[in-house]
Formats: sequence, structure tokens, C-alpha cells
Amino acid sequence: MAYDRFVNHLDQWAIETETSVLVFLDGPQGPLDVSEMAPEAAQQERAMAGRNAAPYRRTHRELELGPRRVIEDPQMMDSKYSQLIQAADLVAYGAYQYLWSAGTWPSGDKHGKPKDTVVSAYRRLEQRWLPGSDHGITWTGGA
Repeated sequence: MAYDRFVNHLDQWAIETETSVLVFLDGPQGPLDVSEMAPEAAQQERAMAGRNAAPYRRTHRELELGPRRVIEDPQMMDSKYSQLIQAADLVAYGAYQYLWSAGTWPSGDKHGKPKDTVVSAYRRLEQRWLPGSDHGITWTGGA
């Protein structure tokens, strides 16, 4: 699974750079406002969100505890409530548009044309790209 490879890559990077990492994911965490919900309904919504996050939690818990630098289970947070997640979404979209404009991905007419404004905004982040990255993208390989 791509998420497994990502977390393992992130953990190795954190070990090498002697830092710690906490992962936030765009996803349902259960209802934030339960004032208009029956208690049973709110509890069911939270339980469903917890079950949906189980594969991500499992990936984190399979990391070796001793050297592990990815701390805690992933934190699910709906992007509409988090400027950090919104920013990450925009950077990921910019990387996608950049690759698309370079002819790297995707192919086919159904996508139209890359958005030049998004590509130029992504390129303005160049000073923040990790050294040795592929235009701000770190590929972890594998299928």
C-alpha cells in the first residue's frame, strides 16, 4: 500500500534527520458539532470514523517502537476545519499540476490542460523543496 511505503519513508527520514513526525490526514474524525445529534447517532459516527482509520493506525503501529520517529497514530482531520490540511492539499494539487504540465502525468484528453496559475504558484515554492527531491516530490518507489 502506498501509505505504508510513505510512512516507512517518513520514519526513515525522521531517524536520519533526528526529528520526530506527527501525521495528519484529511478525513472524517467524527462529527465536531453534536449539539443537534442524538447521543447514539454521534457515538455511531465517531465509531465509524475510527473504523475507517484502522488501516492507517495499523501502519503506524507496525513501526518498530525503539527507533520509531513517527509518533502517535495518524490524526484524522477534515480539511474544512484545518488550514494546515488545506495547505497540504494545495501543495499536493500544485505538484500534480506541475507534473502534468511537464508531460509526466496524467495522459489523455479528459483532463483538459494543466492550470498555468497553479503550476506557477507551485514553482514559487521551489526554495522550500527538499534538497535532492524531484521538483519538490520525493518518490518512494515500489508498486
